[in-house]
Amino acid sequence: MTSHIKRMAASIEASQGSLFLEELNKKWMEHDKAFGILRFIFTSMDSTCIPSTHKAHVQELGVTLWVDNIINYGKTEMKLKAALLETVQRDREGVVVNRDMMRSIFYRGKCKQLIKCCDCGEYLKEAENCLEGEIKRVSDYSPVGHYIDLKSVEMITSVVEKEMIESHMLELIRMEKSGLVNMIVDDKYDDLARMYSLFGRVPNGITAIKDVMTCHIRETGKQLVTDPERFKGPVDFSPEFISLFVDDKLRKAEMVIEEDDRVIVLDKVVILVCYLQDKERSFLLKLKVKCGSLDFSDLENMLKDIKTSLDTVKGFYEDMKPADGPRLGVHVPSTGSWPSQLTRTTTCNLPPEIIRMSEKFRTYYLGIHKRRKLIWQTNMGSAAIKATFGTKQYKLSVSTYQMCVLMLFNNAEQLIYKEIEQAVEIPTMELKRCLQSLACAVEEKKNVLRKEPISTDINEDDVFTANMESEPEKQETVQAVQSSTQGIGS
Repeated sequence: MTSHIKRMAASIEASQGSLFLEELNKKWMEHDKAFGILRFIFTSMDSTCIPSTHKAHVQELGVTLWVDNIINYGKTEMKLKAALLETVQRDREGVVVNRDMMRSIFYRGKCKQLIKCCDCGEYLKEAENCLEGEIKRVSDYSPVGHYIDLKSVEMITSVVEKEMIESHMLELIRMEKSGLVNMIVDDKYDDLARMYSLFGRVPNGITAIKDVMTCHIRETGKQLVTDPERFKGPVDFSPEFISLFVDDKLRKAEMVIEEDDRVIVLDKVVILVCYLQDKERSFLLKLKVKCGSLDFSDLENMLKDIKTSLDTVKGFYEDMKPADGPRLGVHVPSTGSWPSQLTRTTTCNLPPEIIRMSEKFRTYYLGIHKRRKLIWQTNMGSAAIKATFGTKQYKLSVSTYQMCVLMLFNNAEQLIYKEIEQAVEIPTMELKRCLQSLACAVEEKKNVLRKEPISTDINEDDVFTANMESEPEKQETVQAVQSSTQGIGS
């Protein structure tokens, strides 16, 4: 390849006068076309093997060989500068010159400089400016009131598109630290829009973008599902936990998650579910065939209960118009359709503010639904509360049991375990797990409560105080310690 290019260099240097530029441009067009074919032949190697070896891509190699063996050969560079200056002078004197060839050579040299000193975003801005500049010059030089022929504009801009974009397309997309992938990772939307606009003007430009994006998405997905760290806790990628993730976001009150943030998260989940929708529907249909309509109706009844609960709570607030205080959210599942753990009645002493609101709801609900019985399942609930530690205020998402314990410290600086047990009347094992989650974290500053003596075991004589040095996350979820038999629905 090098020896062939050197023979071309000798032929170019031997050309004299105005023929020199024509010969140089002709040989460049042949060289560029040849490497375009080579790039097509070695597409697979160019996209898979080359990146891992950090060697030049086929297009880059072609430009490098041209510069090293043509431009820098003998006196070619000096003759090129002299010929360009002479052509510019003749153009100013009114002599007809080949302006398309001049533009081609000018922008070829300009690209060489820009590639060396600019990142991809800066290069694209300059290319955009050059296109706009050429169009403006056509407009400025045309007689006033005369229509500008679109074909003339296309012929002029095609030179810029060819030299500045098409000839360096892959080099720009794969440019280190500023190429297409970096633009995506760094959220450089303006640069991405500019690249899409400019590459759309040349053949196969959009295809080149699509190929690199496809490769990036596949590689990113492969890394996510093959990361050994993620296998330690498969919640992150197991589809069965999508529902738990959504449930967690919906349980947290507005004070814990801003409404805009919640909407963004749920929109992303909906997009994910759309991809799974066909498979999910197929699974449900097979489940219905296997289990029969009677068993499958349980799922339909569960969805109906959720809708009815939302409507009931909405009607409660519209009817009662309660004063400022805690906002109550109630789910009223019917017996028979839901998991068996929902039928286990576990109660505790709720704070007075919550009792007042719950009794109002009970009165409202039983007023609408006669001959029904409403039983509170406090072991299944959650709460969002504000907590002040020192001068800082935090938002905590906790279980109902955790809320009952924490609310006691509004009226007491310290409490013994037995005092807490008598006040809340939570089952012993549940209460101990609750206190462990609040006071036995490895990092002391993450504990909402402080326990004396320090240990992970909870005893009857343990003393608990509010940890005024606590520094939970601004929107912390205090996870309850799980028992060995506890299900995911708790």
